[in-house]
Amino acid sequence: MLARLVACALVLAACNPKDPGDSASEGTSTGAPATTTTTSQVPTESASPTGTSSTGDAEPTSSSSTGELESCSWRRPEFENFRFCPAPVELPVPITGTTPAGPITLRYALFGLQQCWICPTAEYPQILLSADPPDLELVEPTGDHISLTLWPHDDLGVGTWLGGMGVNKGDAEVALELPDVPDTDETSPPFDEAAPPLLPGTLTIQGDGWDLTASFEASLCSDLNWFIPCE
Repeated sequence: MLARLVACALVLAACNPKDPGDSASEGTSTGAPATTTTTSQVPTESASPTGTSSTGDAEPTSSSSTGELESCSWRRPEFENFRFCPAPVELPVPITGTTPAGPITLRYALFGLQQCWICPTAEYPQILLSADPPDLELVEPTGDHISLTLWPHDDLGVGTWLGGMGVNKGDAEVALELPDVPDTDETSPPFDEAAPPLLPGTLTIQGDGWDLTASFEASLCSDLNWFIPCE
């Protein structure tokens, strides 16, 4: 298990449901295998769970041996084009807070894996927090939602769609803490739909009309898996 803490000072920009984008900035990471902390000031565009990041069958770009590939069940023939996304279950305690668009209540939490390394990893997840059960076949989920993409170097992309519109309200302090990141053994198939892999986290957004602090447990949905080239 890994623990991770990301803190960013960023702008929450408008999230266009027809043309979403991702945002990342260069941060300074401690590089520790346990808790990681990053602080950066970036002009942030919306991070979309189905936007510019790829969810296709892209192969990892890092070199690997046949043995390493065979050790990752995602790469086995029986799991080619495999999809795992159980029907989302409401959070026991909904995420509530205040935003520039008014009060918000988010009841569902899903996460996807980053597809760069030999085996997809939850170390740099994509997280979707939504008011309604998300329909991930859409270009952008409808209803209120916040999407988070944790990039390498602990840069955090944030996208919002609240009250029927994107949000652009100056700078806001955003902190995402992931205290118990599941390892690749836990996030590789086969899975039990009744007990999907879980990613616990705490999200805090403060300032410029925001007042939101909440803990959640996101369940794995491979529709949110995303790809960037390995460095």
